[in-house]
Amino acid sequence: SSFWTNPSNATSTFWSNPSNDKPFLTGKPPYLPQPTYIYSDCLLVGATTIAVCRELLALQSEFFTTLFYGPYMEKSQDVKEIKEVPEEAFIRFIQTLHKGALSSVESALDALVFCDRFMVPRLAQKVLPYLQERSLAVDQLPHALTTVDQVANNEEIMKWVLDQFPSKAKLIEVVHDTVPHLSSRTIQICLEVIAHLDELSERTKYSKIKTMLPSSDSGPGQNWIGIHLTCYDASGKIIDADEAYYAVQHYNQRIHLWDLIPDRYSSVVVNGSKYAKNAEVPYTGMNGEIVPVSAYCN
Repeated sequence: SSFWTNPSNATSTFWSNPSNDKPFLTGKPPYLPQPTYIYSDCLLVGATTIAVCRELLALQSEFFTTLFYGPYMEKSQDVKEIKEVPEEAFIRFIQTLHKGALSSVESALDALVFCDRFMVPRLAQKVLPYLQERSLAVDQLPHALTTVDQVANNEEIMKWVLDQFPSKAKLIEVVHDTVPHLSSRTIQICLEVIAHLDELSERTKYSKIKTMLPSSDSGPGQNWIGIHLTCYDASGKIIDADEAYYAVQHYNQRIHLWDLIPDRYSSVVVNGSKYAKNAEVPYTGMNGEIVPVSAYCN
């Protein structure tokens, strides 16, 4: 490896230079705050040696105070090894400690795990408020879920992660893919959320229909039902389904729903039976029910 002189001119210490295109790894500080211009120690993480300011790390962490100044053998070593940590994530964490602030959702997720292990309480207190003002990209969801799973007393942060999922289907997909890396407790929480979403979806449907059903002297929704309409194109692809809820009247055991169906659809399926355009659709159910109706282009 090559060597170079610390540019702060405070010392003539030489550092390992494992990557010329990564200034942080070489100790070059073009984007770091002024105090970190002085690198006073080295850490070995996996195959990477990084220059660090031991004073800054020790100020923030009891672990690093002990590592650099405690009565242990590591204190006298030129390069102190940090074992059993994911290399890239830990390097980002050290960057965050040097900067003194979180800079991205990724850095905050790193801090969730490392602040606990390396005893960095001040930074740990900033993580949840920082994340609550931001959102996760869809491709970050698996990493976020498995990361939060590693954190003790994670109820609030777990709620934030689960709230980031755009749909029940995506949550099921991510849980399925990450099951080998999740604790039984987190799996149970996810399953409870999925069950709740099912229940909430049904409540939303009935609540929506209830507000649409008119009242009468003989009781709310008399002779009225709700229709949930799903429309399909000629290839069988759903092209209209979300929020397609309607209130319609039924009498003489018939539903009058064709006024709801766009002209381009020539048939409907109700309760498993197919009906041609403008045909009478029988109904023998209860008032206030939601009836699924599928419309097709033939």
